[in-house]
Amino acid sequence: MFVENLWIPVLKSGQVEEVMASMKEIDPSLGVWEPHLTAACLFFTKRSLYSVLLKTQLFMNVGVLAHS
Repeated sequence: MFVENLWIPVLKSGQVEEVMASMKEIDPSLGVWEPHLTAACLFFTKRSLYSVLLKTQLFMNVGVLAHS
């Protein structure tokens, strides 16, 4: 529900920065949002939406490993 009704429309509308700021204002650690953002990451992975996945992971401060 979070992914399809909030996260995807926000990404499409270009209001990502505003929503991210609001989410961090509510919970700076993003702990409240973690299950929803994790579900979003799985959703984007299954659909091969890697640029959106990366943006979400960066917002979550998930470490991204560089390939050597």
